[in-house]
Amino acid sequence: MLVVEDQDFMRRALRDYLQSAYPDAAIIEAADGARALELCRSRSPQLVLMDVGLPDANGIDLTAQVKEMLPETAVIIVSQHAG
Repeated sequence: MLVVEDQDFMRRALRDYLQSAYPDAAIIEAADGARALELCRSRSPQLVLMDVGLPDANGIDLTAQVKEMLPETAVIIVSQHAG
């Protein structure tokens, strides 16, 4: 699993929750879009939790890039934004 979230607190909270729910899962993290794409290329995660607002990318656009690269990967968009 890949957690893509720019806010350290939220990224760690998601990671910790997922690790407690799935103790055998490998959970990797990215704080920006460039790192997320790098990890997708090198690690091919089965699931990505994607923030919408990243410092260097729009999470919706980044999701399209991930799905083009890894069509079988599931992506769940997560956001604190009301919109």
